[in-house]
Amino acid sequence: MNKTHLLRIAVGCLALLVAAICAPLADASPALAPASDYVTGCTGEYFNNTTLSGSPVLVRTDSVLNFYWAQGTSPGSGVNSSYYSARWICTINASASSGYTFTILADDGMNVWVDGNFVIWAWRDQTPSVYSNSIYLNAGTHSVRVEYYNRTMGGTAQVSVR
Repeated sequence: MNKTHLLRIAVGCLALLVAAICAPLADASPALAPASDYVTGCTGEYFNNTTLSGSPVLVRTDSVLNFYWAQGTSPGSGVNSSYYSARWICTINASASSGYTFTILADDGMNVWVDGNFVIWAWRDQTPSVYSNSIYLNAGTHSVRVEYYNRTMGGTAQVSVR
């Protein structure tokens, strides 16, 4: 074998290796935060419109607010694959009185309230976009409300607090 032939084999092997490593990443959902930081234990209401209006078509407990729905997939049984919205009511426990940062990754729109106070506004059609805001919380239990909509294409709804 000559050097040119060996170089072609090496380049081919490298291409196969890169494809094998990167293929799972291309289909993976966007990641925002470590799993321990996502808001958990939420009740989700899902609507077949982008305005959270009318009666929900699905109500369920969502263990973690870390969602990615690929184009053409539905968030759940009976929910459209586009032009849908969701409202989650969650409870978080602040272990100490301190500043906490709420961060979202949203595609399309999302708003976040804590104890009835507006924390993040991102209610617009957009590609996956990150927003964050820090607030002071007293130690103890707090209510978090997240409202989300997806107009078309895939949907991403992730909320973390740290």
